[in-house]
Amino acid sequence: MLEDFVLISVIIPFYKGNDTLPRVFRALGALELLPSDRLEIVIALDGNGQMPDPAAWSSFPWPVQVYRQEQKGQSSATNLAARLSTGDMLWLLAQDMEPLPNALIELQRRNAKTPGCLIQGHIEHHPEMLKDELSRYIALESNFQFAFHAFKEPDNLKPGQHYSPHALVERQKFLVLGGYDEQLPYGFQDADFGLKWRLNGDKIIYAPESIALHAHAYTWEGYCRRQYNIGRSAVDFFIKWNQRDYLSLYFTTLIEFETRQQPNLKMCEEVVQKWLETGTPGTLPQGFKKTDPNESDLTSAFFLLLGWEYLRGLRERIEEYGYAGNMAPESLKMADGKWPHPYSWVDKLAIERARPRH
Repeated sequence: MLEDFVLISVIIPFYKGNDTLPRVFRALGALELLPSDRLEIVIALDGNGQMPDPAAWSSFPWPVQVYRQEQKGQSSATNLAARLSTGDMLWLLAQDMEPLPNALIELQRRNAKTPGCLIQGHIEHHPEMLKDELSRYIALESNFQFAFHAFKEPDNLKPGQHYSPHALVERQKFLVLGGYDEQLPYGFQDADFGLKWRLNGDKIIYAPESIALHAHAYTWEGYCRRQYNIGRSAVDFFIKWNQRDYLSLYFTTLIEFETRQQPNLKMCEEVVQKWLETGTPGTLPQGFKKTDPNESDLTSAFFLLLGWEYLRGLRERIEEYGYAGNMAPESLKMADGKWPHPYSWVDKLAIERARPRH
């Protein structure tokens, strides 16, 4: 019966994405669907720039709606698309995510077993995009982008293990919780929503068989900018949840980078700059202390410099709030006398203050 169908709204926030959008629609056109499935694609253009090219979906069988807003960021664009969609479920995607043919069915399979949960799919970097050392490092070695290897409890994910570009959620529940926080326009909006979701007493479930390929090419300048912006967003995230004390745990690391690490940063910059100019990385001096003695000099340089970009953004945003120099109180120390990880409050909050479910 037609009235028994399930309408799934595919949500795509859009900003200068016409280079990858045709690939996304080819992937969507190859999806394996249940007989009851109906799709609608809802694209939300963020700003008055490049319009999504209709040629990308000229042969696509399902309806495509395009809406535009003034530029407010990815979170706001996602929320706009969710509000104007009409589906029972939202499939949160992105303009550079190519789901494999069984991706949606696998999300639905997990949802059928545990209805009412936020279902998190798996994201892999597109093999075509792994041609240079930076992309391979970001996608395959670092924790800067996605950290699926840390999913220890797949049926009970932590708030920060929700990644917005590939997840399935009930539309009504997404909207009732306010969607993504538009004051976090770039970075931590998904972790923030994951925390709201967990505090509401609901679970986040991992569907590892549901895979989407991230067709994004990295540049050194672009990823440094990304890390800087993520650092700024981290401060906003901490402040929103009234966690200034945990934010203060960064000050020792900031002092370390601003004093003793400066010569190391300079050496790492020279290694990366030579790689950018010639394709062959420079060499770190013998005795340079690496996090992993087996990693290459270029990988060590990536790690230190990208970590510093995150800290630089974090430091500048802290200063804008007027919180510079506030040291963490001793009461934060754990039973063994050690300081906790700055993000440990997220999981603690999700456990201690979650709404009980009966």
